[in-house]
Amino acid sequence: MDGKILIPLLVLPFLIRRTGSPPDDRRVDRGAATRDERPPIEAVTLPPTFRKMSARTASLDAIVLHCTEGGGDARKSALHALIPVEVGGRRASFHNVIGRDGTIVQVVPWERQAWHCTSMPGLMAIGWNNRSIGIELCALPTQTLTAPQERSLVRLVRYLLRRYAIPWQNVTAHRFTGANTSCPDSLWRTRDELERWKQKQLR
Repeated sequence: MDGKILIPLLVLPFLIRRTGSPPDDRRVDRGAATRDERPPIEAVTLPPTFRKMSARTASLDAIVLHCTEGGGDARKSALHALIPVEVGGRRASFHNVIGRDGTIVQVVPWERQAWHCTSMPGLMAIGWNNRSIGIELCALPTQTLTAPQERSLVRLVRYLLRRYAIPWQNVTAHRFTGANTSCPDSLWRTRDELERWKQKQLR
């Protein structure tokens, strides 16, 4: 996802709350959980003016992976989605974002439709918003996943696959949805790269 908007750090404690173990709790081993266990997730408190989500009108059957193309902090990236379009925010949102340290933050509830999967109005990628969960991964365009980030991603995706009975084959990346985008950049450049990763981590 494009865009770099500075957010005052003073608002962080008021907008983000923890659900589950805190991400900086060193007693938690993110790689030690069972396959289907819900990982620790911090949830953003959505303001009443938040409009970047819709009701789903299709069955949830896919997960789409993205790259933030920005900094490594999941909390700061989550707050970007809260900026109203009227004051310079982008017309985009997502369900989860995972930081370079493995922190997972939730913005849009999974049961709602986030606006994460199109770059131009009218493209078929718009339909993916209705049927998919969008996960942003904090990384610059030239970066790959860190080890903590990958562990958290695998835990979250496995949990979502079980919870919503989504086939693991239906995990994809933004660039493979029909949108005019290079997202998720260096995380997965080709379908073969993504398929090998899925076979190893999700099957």
